[in-house]
Amino acid sequence: MDKKDKLRIRSEAELQLQSKGLSEIVDLLESQKISFFLGGGTLLGIVREGDFIPWDWDVEIDVKAEEIYPKRKEIIKDLESAGFEVIEEDTFLENRKNLKISAEKYGAKYEILSYYRLFFSRCRKSKKMPARFFEGNERCVLRQRVYPVLSPAKEYLRYNYGNWEIPLKSGLKDDYVTKRSRRRKNKFFKKFKKSLKTIRNERK
Repeated sequence: MDKKDKLRIRSEAELQLQSKGLSEIVDLLESQKISFFLGGGTLLGIVREGDFIPWDWDVEIDVKAEEIYPKRKEIIKDLESAGFEVIEEDTFLENRKNLKISAEKYGAKYEILSYYRLFFSRCRKSKKMPARFFEGNERCVLRQRVYPVLSPAKEYLRYNYGNWEIPLKSGLKDDYVTKRSRRRKNKFFKKFKKSLKTIRNERK
């Protein structure tokens, strides 16, 4: 998806279909007994606009890594059976903590993002947030359906976006995501991993 298509304004008909796809994914997650939370720009739209943000290019569904990873194959199979095109599945490190399932249907993109527990945080490759955001019971209405959300919702939005009440149309994360919500790259680990790769190549 190019930047121009990312930020185009979705029509009401497109948003209705996007909502339908979200409901279908949520039904699948509930059938597998996986807890989930709307987050990112999806939650931002609910709180600020009372709806999807028309120029947001994906729907974000956040889950706990320990719940979804054991059932990842079933989820992907269920999505495909429901007519979704699963376009990406990736992991981080060999412990498979960073699962992401991206799916498309009705011309909309959905991302199921897993966050693993690290002390008092929940993390992904380049993102982190307080683990307590996943422990609340706040729910919000989006297009006549009630969904669980990362909570407290406004506190999460301040943590992730800073001044979230002012709309900002950009396809670059650095423009709208706060530094504290981004994980710092571990230079030591990166060098260590590179050294191991060099040693393995030398032994071949």
